[in-house]
Amino acid sequence: MSAEPPITVAPGLAWCAFAIDRNPLRRSPRTLRRRLNTLSDRHGGARAITQSTREIPQAYRARYGIERSPAEELTIKRLIRGQYRSRGVLRDALLLATVDTEVGVWALDADRVSGAPHIVDDTVADDAGTLAPLFADPKSVTRATRRLVLYAVTAPGIPDLAIEEALYAAWDVLSAQGPHRNY
Repeated sequence: MSAEPPITVAPGLAWCAFAIDRNPLRRSPRTLRRRLNTLSDRHGGARAITQSTREIPQAYRARYGIERSPAEELTIKRLIRGQYRSRGVLRDALLLATVDTEVGVWALDADRVSGAPHIVDDTVADDAGTLAPLFADPKSVTRATRRLVLYAVTAPGIPDLAIEEALYAAWDVLSAQGPHRNY
């Protein structure tokens, strides 16, 4: 069993890198899809209404001037679609981490990252240039990816513990650690 990967914190960004054994875009197993269904049941209209008053969404809006935080966007999509729909292990892991902690988490193919990821203006970048617009899916992970970088966009007012919890929640699903070994 591998140990939790260390988290690196830079201004506006926290990230960790680790190896995975399997295709991260594979179909989610039944146990992971059940977790999404349970999450859907817990997050209804009342949550969507009150979520904007919570600490982490407010921190994102104050720092980045966005209308909705990443978690709020996912909650609204859930209300429109009726549930959180499974979209594969990687996307499901990122969704679970973001919705449970309200901290936005995304993934990169670690072999396509040159140096440490960091924020430049409104983008996530590395030493070679732009990796993704801020708050957007980088789309660099493929079926052949075997090393991932998970990153969380941070802001003043977001507790360090929430950031760590978000990254480790996604790592747990992707690395098949803990009680969810069937992933």
